[in-house]
Amino acid sequence: MFFGTFVLVNCVAIFATCQYLNSNTNILFRLKKPIVSVGGCTFGIYLIHVYFKNYTDTFKNLMSFLQDKLHSTPVLASLIYCVVLFMCGYVVTLIMKKIPLLRKIVS
Repeated sequence: MFFGTFVLVNCVAIFATCQYLNSNTNILFRLKKPIVSVGGCTFGIYLIHVYFKNYTDTFKNLMSFLQDKLHSTPVLASLIYCVVLFMCGYVVTLIMKKIPLLRKIVS
């Protein structure tokens, strides 16, 4: 409940930052292809991340490895965990988009 309380503040901050970057720089224009690619894979990532998180031993042990073996803070370990989980889902979704029958499901 505590972590969900401030989600709106984070969303507003990210939106304001993107608006500022869009109006004052050309960084977002350069990142157009990667942003569109990730945007096209979000549903597939959403569907696949549950499998990685709940059913693979690698991800079950990743958080404890990050905190115990690498001695990272819980916030840093959570960030790394989310990025690795996102990237794995993204790669699998890109591969699945190459298969014609699955393309409609994950896009």
